[in-house]
Amino acid sequence: NSCMKKKNGIIEITRFLMAFFVLACHGYFYKPESFFGPALLAVEFFFLLSGYLLASALEKVKNNKPCEGLGDFVSNKISRLGVGFFICLAAVIGVYVVKTIETGNFWEVFVSFGHKKAGILWYIVDLLVVSVCYYIIRTCVKSDKIFYLIVLAVGVICTLFRVHDLFYFYGWFRAGSLISFGILLSKVKKCENNTLNWVMVFALFIFGFSIIFLNTTKWLQLPLIYFGFPPFIYFAFSINYSNKVFSFLGGYSYSLYIYQTFGSLLGSIFEIEWYYFFIIIVTLSLVDYLVLSKIDLRKKRRINSSLQS
Repeated sequence: NSCMKKKNGIIEITRFLMAFFVLACHGYFYKPESFFGPALLAVEFFFLLSGYLLASALEKVKNNKPCEGLGDFVSNKISRLGVGFFICLAAVIGVYVVKTIETGNFWEVFVSFGHKKAGILWYIVDLLVVSVCYYIIRTCVKSDKIFYLIVLAVGVICTLFRVHDLFYFYGWFRAGSLISFGILLSKVKKCENNTLNWVMVFALFIFGFSIIFLNTTKWLQLPLIYFGFPPFIYFAFSINYSNKVFSFLGGYSYSLYIYQTFGSLLGSIFEIEWYYFFIIIVTLSLVDYLVLSKIDLRKKRRINSSLQS
């Protein structure tokens, strides 16, 4: 199918593993405190990857008038969030309202409940906000040199903020930092030595996941985030490798990531064994992904048939 763009198999299977680490960190595996502790690293990877992929979209609109096409860009981003995101968001808001009425203190509910139970939804919102800001900047700043200097400055400033304990967990600094460096990373010319690419991917994969398995402290995680993930993404995208199974798992990882919030909400209301939450999350996310994939496939087939006619 000429409309079907092949995805990078290495990136897709990594996305899937990262989504599972988020599940593990939030208590959906046996003795989760012993394994996969730094699920925050998965969020960092997703931010960096999003910046890398966002760069190509920004290149297409740099000749637009200021903010031209912004509405379409935002609506496209929102539509791609999927039904699962809005189901979980509605559930979060509902629980917020109930708990706020019970306690009479919204801020206390937000800090004690919202940040821990629904944080991944806010990370997606942070990603969307940063992406929109860069769209606006790209359409207003026509000079490539000035634009990328701005991206570098934003990345550095956000990084300086986020290494401080006070700002470490605030998503906008994390998103601004990693998305900025992802955009810059996309401008590096791809390595044409396929052997070197594979060697580096395997080496960085082992290095990265060993740190995740070891459940290291923040100061040992930061080198992986800024010196491990970027070259991994760079060398992975330098390899022309696709795999249908990996592509399926990579696409499924987003639904898995989203519905983890639904499991957290249920866990805050009902006392149920961890494996029931795991079954609920996996089932809901799989159904959601399969339905959306079928709808997306039908759209692509209609587009393909219209092009052929």
